[in-house]
Amino acid sequence: MSTKLKKRGHVYLKRIYILSIISSASIFLCLISVCSKARHPKVFLLTQDLAIGEENGDKNFVFAGIENIGLDFKENIYILDRKNFRIQKFSPDGGFLSSIIIGKGEGPNEVSSILAIAVTESGGIYALDRNGAKILVIDEEGNFTRSFNIEFSAINIVPYSTKRLAILGLYKNLIFHVFSPEGVYLESFGEPFEVPAQYAIYKNFPQIRMPRRADYSRDESVLLISPHEYEIVVYKEGKIEGIIRHKTDFFRPLEIKQQAEGRIGMIFPWVSVLKHQNRIYVNIDDLNKDTPNHLDIFEDGRYVTSLKVEGFAYAIDKEGRIYCAEEENIPRVVRYSIKENR
Repeated sequence: MSTKLKKRGHVYLKRIYILSIISSASIFLCLISVCSKARHPKVFLLTQDLAIGEENGDKNFVFAGIENIGLDFKENIYILDRKNFRIQKFSPDGGFLSSIIIGKGEGPNEVSSILAIAVTESGGIYALDRNGAKILVIDEEGNFTRSFNIEFSAINIVPYSTKRLAILGLYKNLIFHVFSPEGVYLESFGEPFEVPAQYAIYKNFPQIRMPRRADYSRDESVLLISPHEYEIVVYKEGKIEGIIRHKTDFFRPLEIKQQAEGRIGMIFPWVSVLKHQNRIYVNIDDLNKDTPNHLDIFEDGRYVTSLKVEGFAYAIDKEGRIYCAEEENIPRVVRYSIKENR
């Protein structure tokens, strides 16, 4: 065979080889496409495994209303029964442990009203007296140890690190402020949110530049959601670690309405953002007592699915179980496990 024919044969074989690679790649990509289209969305199941709260009987289990739920490192459960000015402590299996009574008044160990509590890993408690611009510090044994005043209007509090406290409120043009257990101011972080154009005339109102609550996870992240859009902001060590954006009709942004005599009314979204490992659970209260609330599930920053839940989720434990305050019949705390239905 001549050299020219040999070269043509080599070129012909080379073309066949390239075409076979392209064909195989096309088949492979088609299979991926078909598989991805055929892949079903993840399905999660909520399973109740604990309920704390009774209509009558033992007064330690009868709540006037549940305003917050906290956990320590042993998974003991702390329930803020705000109207009764007490914090009820229960074991992980729902057994009553102790009752922490907080005096009503203006003294150093009293509050005019309890707006929120923050429970540390060790079981220490901070209680926020918003009207008194004051924080009560309660030790692991449930004893009042001290109180300290703050120079700004606080909206919510969360534990920060093992013993420190992060307070949500506009101060020094930032929204999170860290204090030691002794009440020493340490640092601030977090930019306030932009006010939408339609509410520009209210831009100097500090309360519309931040949400009504924030949440803390055991990996020392602070999480919150914008009052104006579905935007989750995750802080770690005082800096933004990530931002997750999503759209759903269930999220209702801040609404401002004109009322009589030049006053205005504000309706804030009530949302919790709970983190466990690579998952984030966003619980949206639709403010309608006749319908369930909405629980959005994110994995690695991506939306996965949504569930309906009764009540409002305030806490999450080491196993990823959520603790909800429910009031459909009686005020009670209900714990749910969330598992993927494979």
